[in-house]
Amino acid sequence: MKSIGAIAIVLFTIVALRTGVAQALDVDWKLYGGDTTGGISFCFYDANGVVRGPEDHIRVWIKCLSQKDMESIELSKNSVDKSVKKLGAGYVPPIVVAGKMNFDQIVDITASEEIANTGLVKPQASIFYELSCSERSLRELSIHVHANGKSGSSEKPSDWKYVLPEGNAATLLKILCHA
Repeated sequence: MKSIGAIAIVLFTIVALRTGVAQALDVDWKLYGGDTTGGISFCFYDANGVVRGPEDHIRVWIKCLSQKDMESIELSKNSVDKSVKKLGAGYVPPIVVAGKMNFDQIVDITASEEIANTGLVKPQASIFYELSCSERSLRELSIHVHANGKSGSSEKPSDWKYVLPEGNAATLLKILCHA
């Protein structure tokens, strides 16, 4: 009887991974930047997981995915339909606050966000940030990095760092703090 249950769990996991159901756990990854350290990657924040706290503080998970790994993913018909429906309804990615973008760029960003939502690409980095909107600073509460076959992590909160006026952190602050 235990083996039937185990087989059922394995089959469900395989089906979930192939259909993207594994990430249907109410995440909504939104592109906010990129990184070129160790290859090109795109960074996303979980819009549904944003927690607004006291003193204008925000906590949010981010993940950075390799462009190469993302390009290897073929979106399902359901994901393509979701993207088309969003765009047809006038969806504008939050990263647009960082600068003007044409329609083709918005289409590409929307597709990238759908790929991030599938959970089929292993993150190069996953970081739980705490942002201080009023102080324009941030700190890492938890960090997990996977690069070049090596992994590392820390659950110790870092010191607060002031955010430069340009770059990924500035864009994330601009999007989440409505600055």
